[in-house]
Amino acid sequence: MTTDSRVLQFASACFDTSISEIVMALGHGGNLIIVPDDIRQDRQRLASFIRQYMVTHVNFPADPVRPSLHV
Repeated sequence: MTTDSRVLQFASACFDTSISEIVMALGHGGNLIIVPDDIRQDRQRLASFIRQYMVTHVNFPADPVRPSLHV
């Protein structure tokens, strides 16, 4: 992590994982990129969002049923 890091806050603020994302970004002087709820649910829009905001770090939950997100 550096001050140039751009961490995606994918987890809802209701989940403890969101704290990890926040601390990971802001604790190192990086940027926290918050995903709007409507984009979080749409893989195509999420991939575009990640590219648009040049996200460098993402913590996705494991989902063995759906295919991988290709950015």
